[in-house]
Amino acid sequence: MRPRLNLFPLLLLGVVLASGCGEQTTAFEPADLASDAYALTAAECVDEAVNNGVTFCHATGSTETPYTLITVHTNACINAHVNHGGDVLPDVNGNCCSVEEQDCAGVCGGTAVEDCAGTCDGAAVEDCAGTCNGAAEEDCAGTCNGAAEEDCAGTCGGLAEEVDVVHFTTNGGVFRWTSGAPLAPPYQVSTFPSYSLAVSSLDEVFVGTGGVEATTQGLGAAGIYALDGAGSATLVSPTAAEDLQFAPNGTLHAANSGGIFEIDETTGQATQVSSNPTSQFAFETDTSVVTTNGSAYASTFGWRTDRIDLTTDSTTLLTGNGGEDIKVDGGDILLCGQGGLFEVLSSGALVNLYGGRTFNFGVGSLGDFYIGNSNTYGGVSWPQGFYAPTVSSSALDSADINALVVTEGCE
Repeated sequence: MRPRLNLFPLLLLGVVLASGCGEQTTAFEPADLASDAYALTAAECVDEAVNNGVTFCHATGSTETPYTLITVHTNACINAHVNHGGDVLPDVNGNCCSVEEQDCAGVCGGTAVEDCAGTCDGAAVEDCAGTCNGAAEEDCAGTCNGAAEEDCAGTCGGLAEEVDVVHFTTNGGVFRWTSGAPLAPPYQVSTFPSYSLAVSSLDEVFVGTGGVEATTQGLGAAGIYALDGAGSATLVSPTAAEDLQFAPNGTLHAANSGGIFEIDETTGQATQVSSNPTSQFAFETDTSVVTTNGSAYASTFGWRTDRIDLTTDSTTLLTGNGGEDIKVDGGDILLCGQGGLFEVLSSGALVNLYGGRTFNFGVGSLGDFYIGNSNTYGGVSWPQGFYAPTVSSSALDSADINALVVTEGCE
């Protein structure tokens, strides 16, 4: 039995059960005329009866009031209304309209529709192959179940691939290399000499000079510079930069013996965010960095690696070992030095990841290490040059490298 409005108790208030067409009626005005395509059946009169009374919508033939809601005796329903064209049961809310005007949930003027699986108001949809709830999808070329994919440059069916992009800086300028052409030598993008280096998410290159370590390499004049596409350098800030890093929020920062500074690229103003003397640093979040002081700082600031909360400038010692470079890779803290490349555990212990002497390093998108070494630093002879150990055991370039940065690219 379908849900219905039970009006039969009105009989107790004087509604007279009729055996013909002279029944007591309640006027209702739906929008459209009754349809002759449907008529009550004897089975419906029996199934819908409550205490021998049946409530239904009687078709009047009037354009103004096409239905009246009436209640009659079951026998009257069977004898006088079965096969009377247009008479219908009311919807689930007791309203009158033609069957065609009810949605799949039985609501006059409702919007519920059956999905492709026949479920009223269901969520099943056909896939591009016409299969209900199927998994077929169009590829980027619009072919159902096709294999075309967008490359990293957004070209459908293109051949560009994600690559590791390595920039390194020397006293002779800045160089670029990509894993897309692993055996090709790095090419020079600028002749401007510098000690530190940072590359933004937009592939903008910034270099720095000045400070304790930079002075040992003959680059003691302080300054942070932006390189344009032609390799020309424009002064951004007169701040000494032993290391340069971009925070996760995209702001440029510099480190030196005075601490860590946020650099306004427009005005050049340097705002101190930490007073801790810093040789090399890397961001964990916008408000947290890890720092390391290696050989050049040993006599003044000590060999150590710390975590600094930039909101409070408070320092937590991570390990009594200092490094020449430090990076954060997927939450792991990595530092390097004469003994190679290491991961710093929460206990302060070091796990060796690469045994060769490492002055600068970067980590690629697939976890590959890239090494950049100076010739002689801190009285130690380093294996000078640029190394990609997964590509070749030999140096890919023999440059005397001051800083190295790895970013992701598409070629």
